[in-house]
Amino acid sequence: MKKNIFLLIISSLTYYKIYSQVSIYTGLNSSNIKNGTVTEISSKKNQGINAGIQINSPIFLNNYSVFSRLGYTQAGSKYEFNDGFYSYNSTLTLDYLNFALLGKYSIKGTDFFSLFAGPQIGYLLKGKSKNTSSYLGETNIVDEDLKEFRSEEHTS
Repeated sequence: MKKNIFLLIISSLTYYKIYSQVSIYTGLNSSNIKNGTVTEISSKKNQGINAGIQINSPIFLNNYSVFSRLGYTQAGSKYEFNDGFYSYNSTLTLDYLNFALLGKYSIKGTDFFSLFAGPQIGYLLKGKSKNTSSYLGETNIVDEDLKEFRSEEHTS
């Protein structure tokens, strides 16, 4: 019995090694974080990159596979406000390392339609916030490291 289980495990690993597909993906990410309470602040999208490696491993059932992805994602947003006396600009940049383990179902008869479901976790690698405010000619700049919760303030 132990020998049969061992042979089943070895044959499964061989199957996964032969039929797994490994690929690299890259792309652009356009993200925005909106402030829902203040309408005078304009929010703009922040552009970033999205890149990583993904593995698609079919299982013994037809059209089903295990899909895992490890990637780097840049996200954030930009805010602006100016009423003539007071101006405010803010840039938020967030860098994440994401890991997803998904179940994949490929729809029969198509090569490009699939359904995915499963968890994804993200780890914040770096978070930066730069805030510039100006009131009647006096400018205040605050640089914040969101990962370390540190803040540096410059007044001119």
